[in-house]
Amino acid sequence: YAIVDGQHRTTAAALVGHPAVPCQVILAAPGEQADAFRAINGVVTRISTIAMHKAAVAAREPAAIAVQAAASEAGVCVLSYPVAELRQEPGQTMAIGALRRAVAEHGHDATVLGLRAVVSTRNAVRGGLTAPIVTAICACAAEWLRRGRDVERFVAEIGDIILVREAEKASRGRRAGQSVAEALTARLFARLVLAVPSLAESAA
Repeated sequence: YAIVDGQHRTTAAALVGHPAVPCQVILAAPGEQADAFRAINGVVTRISTIAMHKAAVAAREPAAIAVQAAASEAGVCVLSYPVAELRQEPGQTMAIGALRRAVAEHGHDATVLGLRAVVSTRNAVRGGLTAPIVTAICACAAEWLRRGRDVERFVAEIGDIILVREAEKASRGRRAGQSVAEALTARLFARLVLAVPSLAESAA
């Protein structure tokens, strides 16, 4: 017999020592078997990023654990189930891809600072931790830290900016081929990193 569907579970069962698995025998010519295989396996349900992250955390994958550690320290809840953006409580996020990139590119401290600057200010609103906001704020936090600036001042400066409004402006004003995250990063970089000198830079 040829297995039309269920090859993976059959292989897994054999690997762990199960002698048999339930099946349905289909009487079909080779051409009909091929058609059945194409029909069954041609439409595959894509596993969501949330489900993949949840599984990665359970498997103790380092990148997933790093995301959870940064989010937890910042007081952010990485959702394990889909929630509409405007129904997300302040501090909740589904921006797992953006968080993974932030930790990988900017490190733990910058990611924590960026997230904390959102959730500890008036920017702690429903749907306030979208992927573009996470990407932009963590990039700016990384540059802020690289320049040796005061951490609490970064949080205070973010408190003077309404990030959701900035994201909307970035979305409308972005150049062709530019993502919202890129446009928002440029806006925040200009308002924060370039427009706000450190005390040492002011003295110089």
